[in-house]
Amino acid sequence: MSDAGLAAAETLRAHGVDTVFTLSGGHLFPLYDGCVKTDIRLVDTRHEQTAAFAAEGWAKITRRGRASVCARTVRGIMASRNGRASAAPPAPRRRANPLVTR
Repeated sequence: MSDAGLAAAETLRAHGVDTVFTLSGGHLFPLYDGCVKTDIRLVDTRHEQTAAFAAEGWAKITRRGRASVCARTVRGIMASRNGRASAAPPAPRRRANPLVTR
């Protein structure tokens, strides 16, 4: 039997995703099951906008150049628009610590 949630999680894992930020919703449970089976960490938030901002912050802080994922409900698309709008690609890798100025 085919499992779409597992297939989606395996695709995420193949692209280097190790964490998914989300607001729990019943229709996302197959994806959650797939994430658990592929060792992708799930971070549940209390609001879709928080999940979007957390995914953006995670991408910027980890600076690995990988995709950051926010799984949300259909109604959450509008609530998370600010996180999508402010999302920017992570800064290029530098040898120096970005917090140290010279």
